[in-house]
Amino acid sequence: MEQWLPRQPLILTPTIPLMWTKVITGLKKNWKVEEAKGFITSIDGRKENQKKSIYWTYTVNGKKVNKLANQQTLKNNDKVQFTLDKAE
Repeated sequence: MEQWLPRQPLILTPTIPLMWTKVITGLKKNWKVEEAKGFITSIDGRKENQKKSIYWTYTVNGKKVNKLANQQTLKNNDKVQFTLDKAE
């Protein structure tokens, strides 16, 4: 398995229209995703590491989001970027 380096972004470019779609829906349409209680724990086998405080986070249109991926609603032309990174 390839190493997933911190701060290497994963850009969500869904194959479905985004209007009123939840982030998790677009993510699952494009990649193999594992989640626990709404938190993304793995994308395409690239897993978080709780012992090292490395987690999946995401931004919408360049702004950090403080909602779970199953709660955040998107509009057309929103750009979503996932990053596997050390928690601050």
